[in-house]
Amino acid sequence: MKKIIFLSLLLISTLAFAFDTIRINDKILTVGDSVARMLEIAGTPDAQGQIFNQYGGVIGQSYVYHTNGKTITFDVKSGKVTRINEQY
Repeated sequence: MKKIIFLSLLLISTLAFAFDTIRINDKILTVGDSVARMLEIAGTPDAQGQIFNQYGGVIGQSYVYHTNGKTITFDVKSGKVTRINEQY
Protein backbone atom coordinates (compact mmCIF):
# COMPACT_ATOMS: atom_id res chain seq x y z
CA MET A 1 0.00 0.00 0.00
CA LYS A 2 2.80 2.40 0.91
CA LYS A 3 4.50 1.58 -2.38
CA ILE A 4 1.38 2.51 -4.36
CA ILE A 5 1.05 5.83 -2.52
CA PHE A 6 4.73 6.58 -3.05
CA LEU A 7 4.54 5.84 -6.78
CA SER A 8 1.37 7.94 -7.12
CA LEU A 9 3.04 10.91 -5.44
CA LEU A 10 6.14 10.46 -7.55
CA LEU A 11 4.05 10.53 -10.73
CA ILE A 12 2.18 13.66 -9.65
CA SER A 13 5.39 15.43 -8.69
CA THR A 14 6.81 14.93 -12.19
CA LEU A 15 3.98 16.90 -13.78
CA ALA A 16 4.85 20.29 -12.25
CA PHE A 17 8.28 21.79 -11.73
CA ALA A 18 9.36 24.93 -9.93
CA PHE A 19 12.66 26.37 -11.12
CA ASP A 20 14.87 29.32 -10.31
CA THR A 21 15.70 29.82 -13.99
CA ILE A 22 14.05 29.24 -17.33
CA ARG A 23 15.28 29.55 -20.88
CA ILE A 24 12.99 31.29 -23.35
CA ASN A 25 14.35 31.25 -26.89
CA ASP A 26 18.01 32.19 -26.39
CA LYS A 27 17.59 34.21 -23.17
CA ILE A 28 17.63 33.19 -19.51
CA LEU A 29 15.13 34.50 -16.96
CA THR A 30 15.82 33.94 -13.26
CA VAL A 31 14.03 34.48 -9.97
CA GLY A 32 14.89 38.03 -8.90
CA ASP A 33 14.67 39.55 -12.38
CA SER A 34 12.39 42.55 -12.86
CA VAL A 35 8.93 42.46 -14.38
CA ALA A 36 10.20 44.58 -17.27
CA ARG A 37 12.88 41.98 -18.09
CA MET A 38 10.32 39.17 -17.80
CA LEU A 39 7.96 40.91 -20.22
CA GLU A 40 10.85 41.72 -22.57
CA ILE A 41 11.92 38.07 -22.71
CA ALA A 42 8.56 36.26 -22.45
CA GLY A 43 6.33 38.80 -24.17
CA THR A 44 2.69 39.49 -23.43
CA PRO A 45 1.14 36.94 -21.04
CA ASP A 46 -1.85 34.82 -22.04
CA ALA A 47 -3.44 35.47 -18.63
CA GLN A 48 -2.75 37.64 -15.65
CA GLY A 49 -4.06 37.48 -12.10
CA GLN A 50 -3.46 38.61 -8.56
CA ILE A 51 -1.90 36.75 -5.64
CA PHE A 52 -3.72 37.19 -2.32
CA ASN A 53 -2.58 36.69 1.25
CA GLN A 54 -4.66 34.85 3.87
CA TYR A 55 -6.59 38.06 4.66
CA GLY A 56 -7.56 38.81 1.06
CA GLY A 57 -4.97 41.52 0.46
CA VAL A 58 -3.15 41.60 -2.86
CA ILE A 59 0.52 40.73 -2.42
CA GLY A 60 1.58 40.15 -6.03
CA GLN A 61 0.71 39.28 -9.60
CA SER A 62 0.75 36.06 -11.55
CA TYR A 63 1.59 35.94 -15.27
CA VAL A 64 0.63 32.82 -17.24
CA TYR A 65 2.04 31.72 -20.61
CA HIS A 66 0.88 28.72 -22.68
CA THR A 67 3.53 27.45 -25.07
CA ASN A 68 4.65 24.16 -26.63
CA GLY A 69 2.10 22.10 -24.69
CA LYS A 70 3.11 23.48 -21.30
CA THR A 71 2.02 26.24 -18.96
CA ILE A 72 4.59 28.58 -17.46
CA THR A 73 3.57 30.75 -14.50
CA PHE A 74 5.63 33.63 -13.14
CA ASP A 75 4.75 34.97 -9.69
CA VAL A 76 5.81 38.57 -9.13
CA LYS A 77 6.01 40.49 -5.86
CA SER A 78 7.33 44.03 -5.45
CA GLY A 79 8.29 44.18 -9.13
CA LYS A 80 10.53 41.08 -9.00
CA VAL A 81 9.97 37.50 -10.21
CA THR A 82 9.66 35.37 -7.06
CA ARG A 83 8.66 32.00 -8.53
CA ILE A 84 8.78 30.23 -11.89
CA ASN A 85 6.48 27.22 -12.30
CA GLU A 86 6.48 25.03 -15.39
CA GLN A 87 3.60 22.56 -15.81
CA TYR A 88 3.25 19.92 -18.52
